[in-house]
Amino acid sequence: MKRYVLGIDTSAYTTSIALSAIDGSEIIADKRKILDVPSGQKGLRQQDAVFQHLRNFQELYSEIEPDLKNISIVSVSSRPRNLDGSYMPVFTVGQNYGKIIAKTLGCVYMEYSHQENHIAASLLDNYKEISDNILALHISGGTAEFLRIKKAEKGYAAVIQGGSKDITFGQLIDRIGTLMEFPFPCGMHMERFLDMRAHTEKIKAPAISGDSYINLSGIENYYSNL
Repeated sequence: MKRYVLGIDTSAYTTSIALSAIDGSEIIADKRKILDVPSGQKGLRQQDAVFQHLRNFQELYSEIEPDLKNISIVSVSSRPRNLDGSYMPVFTVGQNYGKIIAKTLGCVYMEYSHQENHIAASLLDNYKEISDNILALHISGGTAEFLRIKKAEKGYAAVIQGGSKDITFGQLIDRIGTLMEFPFPCGMHMERFLDMRAHTEKIKAPAISGDSYINLSGIENYYSNL
């Protein structure tokens, strides 16, 4: 009998549920739904995002077909980072649903940070070969950080070594995207737009200061003034 891991992530703009074989050999289900942002708005209030996650989760969970009684572990993104005080209300939706499901099925419940899951996804194919510290660049809607990472007893221990002093890459993409009248969040729409264009412009990489930090607002200002 196959045993499964149920993964849940209710982050800033996407409700995600995945079901995989416990040994990682197979992804049985991968369900995602981007939150709706009204036209012209540049984001959602946390209370509105929480409401949409509540609605989306029920819809996506009902679409998973394998026998859920075979779930051995429920794993949830519970916070943005592995730092004291790291918190966003949207993650409580996944936490609460995850705890209820794990309690109902009598299986193991585990929590990780959203950032850890980004890192784990990038290392999935060579996790066993990693033994020493590694340097990771974490680019998302809320962070742009250089991290020194090592395996911990559970998940990863990360120390910030540098990053962006002002806005993140996600904010940069969304701010330029909204100026181009793409729906928010803009990344997916801009990617599709660029896929249809033969000519693209390579932007100059932002300079890294002596303390390992960069500034991205200059790129925003440049493209905002075109």
